[in-house]
Amino acid sequence: MLSLKKIICLIILIRCLGLGAQNLVPNPSFETYTSCPTGFSQLNKAYSWYGTNNSSEYFNSCASGNINIPNTAYGYQLARTGNAFAGQYFINGYGTNYREYIQCANFISPLVAGNCYWVKFHVNSPNKIVYYACNNIAAHLSVLGYLTSGSPATSYTPQIYLVNNPIAKDTLGWVEIGGIYTAVGGENHITIGNFKNDANTDTLRINNGTYGVAYYYIDDVSVEQITTPQWQLRDTMILVGDSVLIGPLYSGLQCSWYNMSGTQIGTGSGMWVKPNTTTSYVLHETICGNTFADTMTVFVSAVGMNENKINNLSTKIYPNPSNGSFNIEIKDPSLDCEFNIEIFDLVGKLVFSSKQILKNKNNLIQSNLESGTYILMLIPQNSNRSIHKLIIQN
Repeated sequence: MLSLKKIICLIILIRCLGLGAQNLVPNPSFETYTSCPTGFSQLNKAYSWYGTNNSSEYFNSCASGNINIPNTAYGYQLARTGNAFAGQYFINGYGTNYREYIQCANFISPLVAGNCYWVKFHVNSPNKIVYYACNNIAAHLSVLGYLTSGSPATSYTPQIYLVNNPIAKDTLGWVEIGGIYTAVGGENHITIGNFKNDANTDTLRINNGTYGVAYYYIDDVSVEQITTPQWQLRDTMILVGDSVLIGPLYSGLQCSWYNMSGTQIGTGSGMWVKPNTTTSYVLHETICGNTFADTMTVFVSAVGMNENKINNLSTKIYPNPSNGSFNIEIKDPSLDCEFNIEIFDLVGKLVFSSKQILKNKNNLIQSNLESGTYILMLIPQNSNRSIHKLIIQN
């Protein structure tokens, strides 16, 4: 019989093995380079990476001018990891069907047939110049690399994409795009881009840009073998009448949802729910034929709120959802005064408070709040106020 000490050591060993998977993507955050970039279209200076048609960008803090991090030609953005990231067009002039792709030349070792891999990369939409955000942000794994002439690679079906394929519109934080991939065997390349034509790509106007493109920064690309879930479901809170998307939002993951009585209520890695009272859900997720269970709770708050304009004070919070960093826009240009910024959780507890001068636009707030739903109040000196629902997704 194992002693308690041996059991604890075994648990620690299992966890270490589960978390120690090797990332097969060389230079995953574009840190290693042959020489510092000096201009646009120089992704090939990042070791093991290149852009189709030699057109994609390599941004690095070692550079100056338009490709410097954090002050790029497309706005201010820090790297998610280290001091570098890539950049590419997902649309360039809607209707022209112009495409750029970035590709890792060779994995550290090829994928093994039948093994499952957790594939992820992260994107950010610039906060300046660009006109569009879009969907169809995806990755394709293949045995051989390939180039295109700048047209959509519609003959390739990407295996990694956002569940429900929404528009990625966060201009502050990095959005994770991920999925589970079962290898055919020998895959040695990953290609990132938009594999659909413009007619089959959804767009959304963002910022006040005049440049008719959808452009994204790319950072932290990983391909790791997986045998057990490396994530946990997070409890969340909503207001009465709201709905929420729950689950690990990874493509290629086989999932079934159950209520606490054991009745199946849905399938898919992401499921929309709209409970009227606090409700728990059980998720069964299958990876390479093995099924694992996890449970999460959606807490429903009866706290009411009115997000409409109050006393003629009109404001906007964006992006929302955010990772805790967001902008406040005061739509009345004549209003330039000191505000109390107060954020409450759904049980009415004050979790963030700040007093500062807010101008018409671009008032960056960094809250460091945990994931969840909050109520944000903006209170200027004249006692008018506006109320917003704030969603944090870390």
